[in-house]
Amino acid sequence: MARMATHAATALALLAALPMFLAACARLEPSATDASDRLPTFGWTPPRMRPPSTERPAWLPSLPLDPPRIPAPEHGFRA
Repeated sequence: MARMATHAATALALLAALPMFLAACARLEPSATDASDRLPTFGWTPPRMRPPSTERPAWLPSLPLDPPRIPAPEHGFRA
């Protein structure tokens, strides 16, 4: 009889603790970003990025005026 009471007490204690465990799982954890949505710097200076250039590099070939297009299903292409 004592063993059955121990099992019942254990089950009741676990059932009573279940909402606390579920609330701990639902708690929001801090992320790697802060309110300004930037990564932490860890004491380093933030990297500086240049805006993209509008000039085409000399090593890149020029594009044709009318580039070939890949056929699509709405143009009658069937795979």
